[in-house]
Amino acid sequence: MNIANEELQTIIGGATSISGTLINSVCKLVSTLLGLGRAVGSAIRTAQTGIKCK
Repeated sequence: MNIANEELQTIIGGATSISGTLINSVCKLVSTLLGLGRAVGSAIRTAQTGIKCK
């Protein structure tokens, strides 16, 4: 089966669908941002109170 150049230009790829890789990347990003937020929040609280864990 041969496809002409005109037909090749009308083919729409699968880049618009949501893949498992994209979902996995977004989940890792959210997890990283939450961990970073917790670390920054803990650092701010420790700096304000001056009390550190023993």
